[in-house]
Amino acid sequence: MGGQMNKQPEIDSQENTIASQKDRIDSLEQQVSNVETQRDEAQVESMNPADDLRVGLNSDLKEHVDLGLVALRNAYDGSEDTQASVQQLDQNSQELAAKVGSVYGDEAEQQFLGLWRDHIDFFVDYTEGLKADNQTKMERADQNLEGYAESAGTFFNDANPNIPREGVVNLAEEHKTLVIESMEAYDEGNYEMAYQKQREANKQVSKIADALTAGIVEQNSDVFQPEN
Repeated sequence: MGGQMNKQPEIDSQENTIASQKDRIDSLEQQVSNVETQRDEAQVESMNPADDLRVGLNSDLKEHVDLGLVALRNAYDGSEDTQASVQQLDQNSQELAAKVGSVYGDEAEQQFLGLWRDHIDFFVDYTEGLKADNQTKMERADQNLEGYAESAGTFFNDANPNIPREGVVNLAEEHKTLVIESMEAYDEGNYEMAYQKQREANKQVSKIADALTAGIVEQNSDVFQPEN
């Protein structure tokens, strides 16, 4: 009995530390989001169409990372905020798909949206497997994410030969790895590392946005002429 009583303060201390780490990660995420929003808004004032596309894609993809990991953590925790965060994430998905559709049409927009929603579902599957320590479900989700990367590469290369298929595949694989590493750190209670991986994922998607922008502008140079 005495040993159990002695352990209780230690347990309480650990729980307080975890709560403090979670509060810190939420605060840091908000600070980064505010800084990036201010930066993007400042850039919008003096843009040509190509810069407009680049910043728009960067903004949507960075928001995808942040909203996506919030939704995954909420799902992992069984939070009552899960549904609301999923709805926010899907709104972001629709905005991103609309940018694709503005260049390649309604059919491409819907095709991309389907692919994009699928890859989010695969991350959810991985998170559920992680929570349940279900290696089979995690491996299947990982394989599905690899399949998504291949499909995304084919989609963009078919629409635009200036966007290399393998380049898209590799960038999608990098995205997958960073998101999974963030959730695995969260699963281990290492919230500082979870946030660090989120920041890395946030930076990594800039490579995706910039690669897509370069290919789209090259293919549609008449549309993306700088304004005089």
